Amino acid sequence: MNFSILDVPSFAHEGRHIGVASSYLASLQSGDTESTSVIMIGAGSGLAPFRGFVQQRSALAGNGVKLPEACLFHGCRKPGFDDLYADELSSWQDDGVVKVYHAYSRAPEKANGHKYVQDALWAERAQITELWQRGAKLYICGSHKIGSAVAEVVQKILSSANLVHGDAKQWWKSMRNVRYAVDMFD
Repeated sequence: MNFSILDVPSFAHEGRHIGVASSYLASLQSGDTESTSVIMIGAGSGLAPFRGFVQQRSALAGNGVKLPEACLFHGCRKPGFDDLYADELSSWQDDGVVKVYHAYSRAPEKANGHKYVQDALWAERAQITELWQRGAKLYICGSHKIGSAVAEVVQKILSSANLVHGDAKQWWKSMRNVRYAVDMFD
């Protein structure tokens, strides 16, 4: 794998532009271990980066590495239609590599009533709260609409657990690239 860390003057000449994953990559130190739980949230093609995350976790687990908890909240229209990598995800879940929560916008009855990923997040708010309190990192990939909806429900979850003090939106902004990262597109 090749990568680089992006940290350059912004195009607007106001401050710095840091790449989406660069803050995280720059923080890595020799000898770091896989000790941080992850919460991955994506819909549609927003699943793509998380497949790689989970493939890596599967390889590590296959080599006997004990991994922290990971959950993936994945949304699409309906199972058997656009439920990408469903067999792989199911296999990885069976192997204990990741806990997968589905949301199906056209078949919510097949996803415990979850129409959108934010519905699944809200239903699993106790787990989200527990993982956040243990230092989990949260990753969001998908459209701007999904990113905004997820941000809103995560703020609501953590505020209701008294983990946010002051303005939730300002707090959420301050956590970007510290506790969560986003890759949004339209």
